[in-house]
Amino acid sequence: MPQLPPDSLADRVVRFFRSAPDEVLSTDDIATKFETSVRGIHTQLACTLVSEVLLRERNDDGNYTYAAGPSLFVAQAPPTKSELKAKQARERTVPEPQAPPPVKAKPQEAMFTPGNVKIVKGVPLPGRWNVPHDWDQLLGRMQVGDSTEPLPQKIAASVRKHITRVHAQGMGTFAVRRIDASGQIGIWRTA
Repeated sequence: MPQLPPDSLADRVVRFFRSAPDEVLSTDDIATKFETSVRGIHTQLACTLVSEVLLRERNDDGNYTYAAGPSLFVAQAPPTKSELKAKQARERTVPEPQAPPPVKAKPQEAMFTPGNVKIVKGVPLPGRWNVPHDWDQLLGRMQVGDSTEPLPQKIAASVRKHITRVHAQGMGTFAVRRIDASGQIGIWRTA
């Protein structure tokens, strides 16, 4: 017989059938008698079905019913000395709960306001990166058999999306491949 968690639904149902082995309970009866939801009954009693402690069948209405199984009254062998020693050793080696380490206070950051944003002078405006015509210019310069220098992996999705559009327009055939383990990619014109 499986070891059932004390006071679990499976344990309570098995104890019920030990005291009333001739009873048959539907899932609705179990839900009412043991104050639980019908939805989880089959899952919670599954371990008792495998070992045939309980039996599950359908009644004439097609609903599931549970009854005492042939293994319900099989005597469980007492634990051996080695099993008892192992259990005692496990119980002794359970570590005592320790207090969590003290929480370090985070340094207070200044609250963000437009008034405390620093202004930096003389920084050139970078060019746009995800503008479609940038990729048109690159792909238009490539001849069949050409490839690009290694490019950062973070642009792979943008490049692939643009190449899909270029393929649909019949402007050439291109492939994107990872070049090395660092994730860098390259673009090849294949046709």
